[in-house]
Amino acid sequence: MADRYGFCMGVTRAVSLLRELVQEHPDRKIVTIGAFIHNPDFLREIGEMGVDIVESDAVLDAGTIAVIRTHGLPPDRIDFFRRQGVELVDATCPRVRSSQKLISKFAKDRPLIVVGDDRHAEVVSLCGFADESYVVHAAAEAESLKLEKAVAVAQTTISPGEYESVCEVLKKNIPDLIIKQTVCDATQSRQSALVDLFPDVDAVVVVGGRESSNTTRLYQIAKESGKPAFHVENEKEITAAMAAFDTVGITAGASTPEETVVKVCDRLNELA
Repeated sequence: MADRYGFCMGVTRAVSLLRELVQEHPDRKIVTIGAFIHNPDFLREIGEMGVDIVESDAVLDAGTIAVIRTHGLPPDRIDFFRRQGVELVDATCPRVRSSQKLISKFAKDRPLIVVGDDRHAEVVSLCGFADESYVVHAAAEAESLKLEKAVAVAQTTISPGEYESVCEVLKKNIPDLIIKQTVCDATQSRQSALVDLFPDVDAVVVVGGRESSNTTRLYQIAKESGKPAFHVENEKEITAAMAAFDTVGITAGASTPEETVVKVCDRLNELA
């Protein structure tokens, strides 16, 4: 088992907050704006608790409790829901909130560059805090971006190496570039812990939702190691082939519940 895996601080905080809301307000409608975390098991659980998932353009009844997920929400969407008389509860990850504050401060008079996936909810949120923004996914894309000045931030769940490689290219084309270090240390620690596993295992199982950016990155790192690597969402996807190795290393994304990891371990042991 990796030394660091599973729920990060931001997800732990958000999940606790949502569960408390359900307990404290059994007679009120509670929704999350977007999939609360990228984990299908947890989404099924909150659905059974009566919590619905709505899109960022949803029209809601006044008095509805709408929870902003860990990825955050652009300011215009926050205003949109407030105008409806919705009670907003902010579960934005503190790391993402810090990025939003940096952007509000440094992108007042310069374009914003977010290094990450333009489809990711966190990136959409961050871009909403700047008047002019660009999203760059890889170093090759950065080659064509030429500006006089800009501020760069990272999607919190990308790897430090990815961010550094893109910024090296950006520095060549943008004379006045402010670079802010916004990669989450939870992401870094989970990736480092996974790398530390490689010498001692014959194969790796990465546990987490397939829509989870940080889980997908862990799986990519596992594959790049040259060891057999498997990505499963839960114990139901464990096969005999995965358990056939003498030693199997296990890690999990930052949105993977502990109980899911335990069930995966138990299933591997059953099949071994």
